[in-house]
Amino acid sequence: MRVLFITKPYIIEPLGIASLSAVLKQHGHVVDLAETQSGLDEKLKKDILYFRPDIISYSVYTGSHRFFIDLNKQIRQWLNSLNYKRVLSVFGGPHCTYFHEISEEPYVDIVFRGESDEIITKTISSLELGEEVPEVIIPESNPLDLDSLPFPDRSIIYKNPKNARNPIKNIMTSRGCPFNCAYCYNSVYNKLFKNKPVRYRSIKKVIEEARQLIDQYPETKYIFFEDDEFAAKADRVKEFSYLWKREINIPFHVQLRIDLLTEDRIAMLKEAGCNSVTFAIESGNEEWRVKILNRRISNKVILDGAKMLRDHGILFRTENMVAQPGEEIHHALETLDLNIACRPTIGWASLFQPYPRTALGEKAKELGLFNGDIDDLPQSFFDRTVLNMPEEKSRRFENLQRLFGIACSYPAIRPAVPFLISLPRNRLYDWVYKWFKQKKYNILYNVKDFPKKR
Repeated sequence: MRVLFITKPYIIEPLGIASLSAVLKQHGHVVDLAETQSGLDEKLKKDILYFRPDIISYSVYTGSHRFFIDLNKQIRQWLNSLNYKRVLSVFGGPHCTYFHEISEEPYVDIVFRGESDEIITKTISSLELGEEVPEVIIPESNPLDLDSLPFPDRSIIYKNPKNARNPIKNIMTSRGCPFNCAYCYNSVYNKLFKNKPVRYRSIKKVIEEARQLIDQYPETKYIFFEDDEFAAKADRVKEFSYLWKREINIPFHVQLRIDLLTEDRIAMLKEAGCNSVTFAIESGNEEWRVKILNRRISNKVILDGAKMLRDHGILFRTENMVAQPGEEIHHALETLDLNIACRPTIGWASLFQPYPRTALGEKAKELGLFNGDIDDLPQSFFDRTVLNMPEEKSRRFENLQRLFGIACSYPAIRPAVPFLISLPRNRLYDWVYKWFKQKKYNILYNVKDFPKKR
């Protein structure tokens, strides 16, 4: 069959789509990808008619779901007006895993829940034989042997020369997360799939993929590892660091839990080429972090971990949330103060989004702060808070989110922050936020040392 993935333009590589494309091609199917920012425009129409798909597929996250539901409806109605052959619309991705009710939307034919690497080809085979398939498909378990899966199909996600030339490329060495933070869907995921929540690829396979990636795309100068937690296993860090330094030897970025970091692990990663990391703080109030967010990490551990990174010359980004259910401005300012004490390369803050069925999302509903309608959630958690609160309070949170990073880097302006966030929302804050974040990202990912042509 001919399978067309449709997505929005991206910077962060959609490795899920690339992985599914690799599996589908391995089984003889023809796969392509089309992008659209505005919906069913003329370019997308041409792409669809040129490719002649049997299946149109979307990987959807919560917040983007309404865009793709509406887009799919437009495409199907347009194809029907052309008397085009029957096309099936297949939806997957994180949103579909937790909200399989999307199958009830018009023109949504099949919904996959969980990781569909192993079940998608079986489903297509059933379709080719004319057999009935369920509207909602959930695998008995997620893939356990990740080494048995083909490498992600980079050709499909690097069709756009801009993506192919990007010196930063992404790799995953594992899938899953062992933790159950109150604001994250992982707690729901671990109940849905009771097999091992975290599965690892062998380090030799990771090295092999990296070598292939660099050989095929020689402008690759930096690797961002997308793993939820990279440094949990000391023996794995040791093996990776040795082989990466010997076989690949280009800089990289990892994401980790600061409470799992040790002097030995960070020293090994540094020696291998790790120049920057990301870790989450989320709240500067230790009691709040432990009791509300279910993140059992003390302020001392966070401060000690940040110092450890600085001592080893590792740049780092901190992740935080403001406008949490029940949070007051003074709590959010505590978060700012702890970040200032950590001295990150970039202090990154988002606006909490009450994703239904997560513990904190349900708490927001119980407190009357959110009506539970997922269609009200924005596509980005950097834009606005959807919690029901006085306008002045939401404005202060949104202004703080814009000014958070610059206040972390220039603590001298901290005394003025309460006044600055009380001012009306304005484009200057939006501009400063975007400009400063990009400036700091260029430092964090060492972009200043990359070739000018990108």
